[in-house]
Amino acid sequence: MAGTIGAISCTFVRGCLPPLRAEADVWRVAGIDGYGIHLLGDGDAAGRLLVSLLSNDAGVDTWAAFLHALQGEIVTVVNDHGDTTTNVFLAAVGNLRKSAAYQPGGAVTTRGEIEIEAIVTA
Repeated sequence: MAGTIGAISCTFVRGCLPPLRAEADVWRVAGIDGYGIHLLGDGDAAGRLLVSLLSNDAGVDTWAAFLHALQGEIVTVVNDHGDTTTNVFLAAVGNLRKSAAYQPGGAVTTRGEIEIEAIVTA
């Protein structure tokens, strides 16, 4: 399986981003029966993605730099299942974690992983 974050190809994009859902702020006031409810509209669509790339060491470093440059941008995400989510704000792109590839061979010597915090905006 393969996926993309914006125009950046990844070997794996794990995770599904939730759709927008109605949010409400609920409160109580001492001495008054019942609850106060303020409907805020659709939101509550934050999620985490784990993206990885199998490549050589320099390829993983370049891939990570491209992903870090997307932090703060709105992109389209395609995960391992082929689910496409548009209007995704990349709130935080985590640090690169590198390790040896599970079955190194040829040009594939390194596995890079990055965790991304994302929010569906529309």
